[in-house]
Parts: sequence; structure tokens; C-alpha cells
Amino acid sequence: MNWSPDSKQLASAGSDKTVRLWNISDGQQVQNLDHDRAVRSLIWSPDGQQLATCADDDIVRIWSIGKKASTSRAFDRLPSPVAIGPYGMAWSSDGKLIALAAADAGARVLDVKTGKLSEPFIHFVAGMQCVAWSSDNKQILAANGWEVGYRTVTAKESAVVNGLGAPVFWHPDKRRFVTGCWGGYPIQSFDTRKATKLGTLIPRFGIGVAHWVCIGPDGHFRGSENVESQLVVVAIAKDGGQKLYSIVDFSEKYGWKNDPAKARLLKLDDVVTK
Repeated sequence: MNWSPDSKQLASAGSDKTVRLWNISDGQQVQNLDHDRAVRSLIWSPDGQQLATCADDDIVRIWSIGKKASTSRAFDRLPSPVAIGPYGMAWSSDGKLIALAAADAGARVLDVKTGKLSEPFIHFVAGMQCVAWSSDNKQILAANGWEVGYRTVTAKESAVVNGLGAPVFWHPDKRRFVTGCWGGYPIQSFDTRKATKLGTLIPRFGIGVAHWVCIGPDGHFRGSENVESQLVVVAIAKDGGQKLYSIVDFSEKYGWKNDPAKARLLKLDDVVTK
């Protein structure tokens, strides 16, 4: 499902091969957009006048939404090793480009005016789930639940980071991004300028009493009451061996002391706040 930019309509789709448009004010269905196969993804244009869809036939269609019957333009079939469309699409804020999280594990960009499809420019081991534009339309994020890739549109190379979840969202500064928590992953933040993870937020965990914790890049943490009783430290020896410690035992053995004030999720070292 996807809301129109003015929040007056909701577009829904699924395995019945049909996109339905709903009027939010009265709950009435106002249009059907028929497809040949199950619809996997859809996205509104920034002005709300068009809707892009992709079904399991790997064809991106752009529908002109109006008061009468909607018309569509169908673009060339996307290259795909299996017969499924992209998991996610994102329309640039200027309305000119659509980023596609393709099933062949490569992110592509579709030119809305010409229909030209770019070569894949972010590559993953497995298929992608979602894509996101930065606010200036110059950078793209892509994720599949384990890998996150980012790239400036005009650059020749992409950066891929393992161990980050999905979905993904750019920070307004166009430098940082945050990953979501599909499949139990924690919320994590990343600094693209320094290529480093910033912080981790686990919003809910534990047995019995629910806890939360925010962990900074240097291990300092803060969280719910007695959250330290739910945490362990993995000490890695020079020979590669590992040993688990409780927070108390680790502090006693190595003299480390947690400082909750140093726990952070998004704070940058090189940015001074006034």
C-alpha cells in the first residue's frame, strides 16, 4: 500500500493482479488498475498525478491518475533471473527518475520521460528489498535486509556495508542514514563520509520484562532500568579466541566503566553543536 502525497487517496495491490485506489474521506474505491500478474510494488509520483507499478511480469508501468479511466505507459521488461518484479521503488522528488530495487540484486534507475533503464550500479549477493533517494536526489540507498549499498548517482563505484538491516532512510543532512529492523535487526545508523557505523538502538528485547538499549560505537550504552543484566560483552583475544563476560565481570577484569552519556545513535564526532 502507498499513500498519495496529499493523503487523500490510498493505493493497494496484491496477488489479485489489481491496484485499487481508495478515497480516504468516504472509504470508497474509485479506480481499478488491472495487471497481467500479481503486483509486487507501487509508488506515487511527487505531484500525485502518476502511479508507478511493477508486477511479477517484471514490467514497470506508469499510470496517469485522473477522474476518468487511467492510462498507462509500459516500459521494457526488467532483466531478472526469476519471474518477479522489483521489491521496492522510489520516485525522486523532482519526478524525473525512479529507483528500482531489482530482483537480480542490482539497483537501477528508470528515466520517467524517456523510459531508459540504467545498468545496475549497486550489487548485492541476494535480491534487494528497498531503495531510497537522498533529499537532493543525488544519492541512492539500497538494502536487502543484510547488505546496504549507497552511491552518488554520478559516481562510478558504490559502497556496500554488511550486517545492516532494512528498510533504509536518509538523514536530512544527506550524510547519515538509518536502517530499520525487519526480521529482528536492531536500528543502526551509519556515516557515509567516514564509512563508519555510528550507533545501535534495540527498541525491545529480553525475556519477561521488556528492555531497550542504545549502544554507541565505543560500547558505552544507556537503556531501561537494569538493562546491564541483559547484556554480555564478547572479548576477542589476539589469537582469535572469544569469551563472554557479563558487564560487571568485564568491568572488574579490564577496568572498563560504562558512561551512559557517551551512548549515541546519530551524533557525529566532527560536528559541534551549539
